[in-house]
Amino acid sequence: MTDTKSRMLICSECYEPALLKSPREWTPAWGPLPPYSHWDGDPLCAVMTRDGYRSAEPKLVELP
Repeated sequence: MTDTKSRMLICSECYEPALLKSPREWTPAWGPLPPYSHWDGDPLCAVMTRDGYRSAEPKLVELP
């Protein structure tokens, strides 16, 4: 039997779908270009780190 569960990347802050694709707009002052974005091309939600605000990390979820 094979595992046929579907998985999806979501933003860990707003839970909207995410893509393994850099945001379409990014300012170098915000730090390194993140590899993930929301489906509409916007950066993932900003989160505070000790280095300042950074893009949230996505998480992989299983769909029912």
